[in-house]
Amino acid sequence: MTTVQLSSITKTYQGSDFAVRNFDLTIPSGKITALLGPSGSGKSTLLKLIAGLLTPDSGDITFDDVSVISTPAESRGAVMAFQNNLVFPWMSVGENVAFGLKMRGVPKKQRQQQAAEMLELVQLGGFNNRKPTELSGGQQQRVSLARALVTQPKVLLLDEPLSNLDAHLRDEMRTLIQGLQHKFEITTIVVTHDQEEAVILADQIALLFDGELHQLGQPSTFYQQPASRRIAEFFGGTNFIPGTLIGTDFRTIYGDFTVREPRTGVSHFTIRPERIQVAQALSANCLMATLVESTFMGTHYRHQWQVETLALVSTSVAPLTLAVGEETLLYFPSDALTCF
Repeated sequence: MTTVQLSSITKTYQGSDFAVRNFDLTIPSGKITALLGPSGSGKSTLLKLIAGLLTPDSGDITFDDVSVISTPAESRGAVMAFQNNLVFPWMSVGENVAFGLKMRGVPKKQRQQQAAEMLELVQLGGFNNRKPTELSGGQQQRVSLARALVTQPKVLLLDEPLSNLDAHLRDEMRTLIQGLQHKFEITTIVVTHDQEEAVILADQIALLFDGELHQLGQPSTFYQQPASRRIAEFFGGTNFIPGTLIGTDFRTIYGDFTVREPRTGVSHFTIRPERIQVAQALSANCLMATLVESTFMGTHYRHQWQVETLALVSTSVAPLTLAVGEETLLYFPSDALTCF
């Protein structure tokens, strides 16, 4: 198991702005860390820097407190599985998986055995002699993963590993990646732009915007305690109410709300759609709202509300008993309000 430390990493591309700037991050040993962010946020650049495919302009990268900046990619012990499955079409599946072992001088019989064992672990037992062109996209992704793992790397780097797969295959690959990571306890770094993928896969998430780290924490933190409005919006937040916080009293033109704790510099709060409730009776933290639209989304219902000039969105597992145009009280639990 290996702890990866990024210290004051800066990288620019010729003729462009910063890809990453003064970037610090600790990636804990034996865990899955997701580098999450929109396109152009610098996450893939960081992955290539860790792999040794790029060199930073400044800063340091250490594996277990030992700098690897001067260590070539092939000697770092960091193996990268790319978004597009870069399997060799002229080789069999078994030869593809064993390729890294061959480059290390592992005897043929031994590498064939190790490749076969790894194919069993990725649920491709018996596929040794097939060609990659005979496999589905999901199966090719498993071959790519097996080839990365068979060399027993210190760090496993996954670049958008699920983006090219259908929904049901993504679920299968998530489960497979988690199972293999737990089995081998390899420090794993996943690059993704998909919040759901990051939340399901990762033990911790590093959220990047514009080449900088904006929030680091466990997946639940980004829903329960987003550090900014931009982060809340990135994770699907839609309800933002302006006002003034005095102590734990948040005063708005629509009504007053009690929040969890006092904070300074607050100008609005947010509440996630799933936390808004239809109230049974008038109480604190309630607003009278008109139902504008209710839509069945497959796994839940999405409701749009109007409170004077304020538009709100809530969700529920069961349908509402209200008709469009009817009014009802909405309840905003204090522990669900996040102030910015």
